Amino acid sequence: TASQPATDAVLPPPPDFSAPAYVPSSFSVKVSVEPHEAPMHLLVDLVTRIVTAEGPIHRDLVARRVSAAFGKVRTGGRIQGASDKALVAAIRSSSLEMDGDFAMTAVQRDDCPVRDRSADNAPVKADLLPPLEIRAAAARVITESGEMQREDLIVATARLLGFAKTGKDLRDRIDSALPNETV
Repeated sequence: TASQPATDAVLPPPPDFSAPAYVPSSFSVKVSVEPHEAPMHLLVDLVTRIVTAEGPIHRDLVARRVSAAFGKVRTGGRIQGASDKALVAAIRSSSLEMDGDFAMTAVQRDDCPVRDRSADNAPVKADLLPPLEIRAAAARVITESGEMQREDLIVATARLLGFAKTGKDLRDRIDSALPNETV
């Protein structure tokens, strides 16, 4: 009859459920010294700009961006150490904050960006995912889709963050970042 819906009805598309792309920062420094020999004020300014553009961000990624800013391809122990010292100095000046190994601004802490890591240049190692961003992504999934089983939430969170597959490392990383009371 005409009043009954067709059994092959086309459902509307799901709501837009994506995140903006993760965009790695790219800065350059015009000095003729090695990164670990650069003046501390220059390094503090650089790491602050990196974190402001890309945070929350793992300290190892900050060091990689510092290396790249100086035109270096690799990040050795001296550059990592200099980058870490600059992060500590930026934290002391209240420019940045740390949560474990992740640097961020107060704004990023209070309203954490959720970013899609499916692009080739985005960091995809599970241990580089900030727990704060994982929790923000999971909260968005729950807001958009409602409560769900924990395993479904882990998969949906991974998808929102741009991961097509949820391997053991990624699954464990997301699971450990979620509050225990999540269903």
